[in-house]
Amino acid sequence: MEFDRSISKLEKEQEKRRQLAKKKLEREQRAQAQHHKMEHTLQLLAKQRAEEHEALERDRQIQQEIQQRLTCGVDIVLQLHVKEYDHAEDDKVALPASVLESLTTKNAFANGPVMFQIVNPVNSRISHCGVKEFTADEGTVKIPKKVCDCLQLTDTESSSVQLKYIVLPPISSVTFQPKLNAFTNVGPVKQVLEENLVHHTTLTKGDVITIWYRGKSYELTVTNIVPDDPLYSHGTTLINTDVVVDIDLSEEYTRVSGINRTGQEDPSKLKDSTIVNHPSTSSPNTSETVSKKPTLTLPDEPTADADGIIACKLKLPDGTTLTRRFLLADSMSCLFTFLHASREFGVDKTLQVSTRFPPRKFLETDEHQSFLDAGINSSHEVFFVEHV
Repeated sequence: MEFDRSISKLEKEQEKRRQLAKKKLEREQRAQAQHHKMEHTLQLLAKQRAEEHEALERDRQIQQEIQQRLTCGVDIVLQLHVKEYDHAEDDKVALPASVLESLTTKNAFANGPVMFQIVNPVNSRISHCGVKEFTADEGTVKIPKKVCDCLQLTDTESSSVQLKYIVLPPISSVTFQPKLNAFTNVGPVKQVLEENLVHHTTLTKGDVITIWYRGKSYELTVTNIVPDDPLYSHGTTLINTDVVVDIDLSEEYTRVSGINRTGQEDPSKLKDSTIVNHPSTSSPNTSETVSKKPTLTLPDEPTADADGIIACKLKLPDGTTLTRRFLLADSMSCLFTFLHASREFGVDKTLQVSTRFPPRKFLETDEHQSFLDAGINSSHEVFFVEHV
């Protein structure tokens, strides 16, 4: 009996040790699982932090590349109090002498003429400017009237602006829109624009510039530029570049004729517009008009690199625009043939094309000469198409 009890006690002790060992193993397994889980979590966090760091580094490099492109490494940002610059109408400001020292220290003059992006912090309007001199009082900037107007600085005595050094791309093409029809009184437009724009360092989309001719001023809005890069806040430089200039219909004309900036007729002025641009079909000259429509075959369009070509931009009464190249030796009848081939004007409509600068008019019923014989010898020309 004693022997049996000893065996039973031994078995119980062994079972107890097995249970304790099992529990210990389970605890170790749970601890090991938790450890692996924590290690995995830490690895994920480390990977996430590394990815975030890489993304931040990429963003930093991109921003650095952008700033290098914008400023060529010259980091100069100024917050200055405004003083109007004797009603000057160019775009050149006067800065303190300390700015000259900073520009010299950072070798900014190696990048060419000094230009700044200028921001009105009140309304976030942006323009650009050159520098005339470094004679302003410390903490101030003298700004010409043109730049003040573009920034809508209403109270210059209590205003401040932010200036940032920038290297602008050269402009290749610009479209101006006169505010008033009176700009058609300007005769030698190319010469007048050259004489006035020589005083400007920059052009920014949306700017308004003042052109003087024979003692009279004319305001023009910059409606389009090439290149038009938002990275440069739609700014360009006029320094060391050739510019193709286009003159759009005046704001006064588009307002009176009911044509909006998208080229569509304003419904509120549709009636007046219709009366102006679409004469009655009961006109007594209808049969004469029909009999004199051009019947020429349209010649093939010359290539852009051909010699003696003219690139024509035709602005239609509805505000849309057609473009085509012709040879300067081609008859101007080809211009009307192209118009009728591109649009349906109606058999009762007689077309007239005109140039604004200098003002010239050509009817499709006229006996046409070549472009050259008609006195048109430029490589680009804008024609305004009308019904008469």
